[in-house]
Amino acid sequence: MKLQLTVQVKRKLWMFFGCLLLLWVGSAAIGQTSRDLTVARIPFAFSVGNQDLPAGSYTIIRMGDSNLRLTDAQHKCVIVAAHRMLGNPPESRGRLVFHRYRNVTFLAEVWFAGEGTGNAVLPSRREEALDRGGSQRGFTLLEFPVRQSQNRAGSE
Repeated sequence: MKLQLTVQVKRKLWMFFGCLLLLWVGSAAIGQTSRDLTVARIPFAFSVGNQDLPAGSYTIIRMGDSNLRLTDAQHKCVIVAAHRMLGNPPESRGRLVFHRYRNVTFLAEVWFAGEGTGNAVLPSRREEALDRGGSQRGFTLLEFPVRQSQNRAGSE
């Protein structure tokens, strides 16, 4: 009889901790507002982290203060290290900033529409090597509206 009681207590404990886990996961999903998610059409191939990505449509999600997740139309995702940075007061458009060295383009910053903070992507070893090697760095800026249905590309 004592063994059955122990099994029942274990089941109830597992159910309790399972419910706590579901509440925790659910609260994280609720806390992720639409401002932490955007869809951008990137018209050129680029690198982020140690990955080379083709031109295309990407969903970009902020995952806390230190990571970004990029997912393409085929649902392949890349998670990259980034850190928050302060900017101007919230703008109506989000933007992506790319560093360009010769014919290689690296995602450098992500700014979500309606926020005054952005995320700086930590440079990869390849980007750092190009920067140290004296390669001239150019910038490319992609902007997208709050509705995030179309992008406008521009260069500086």
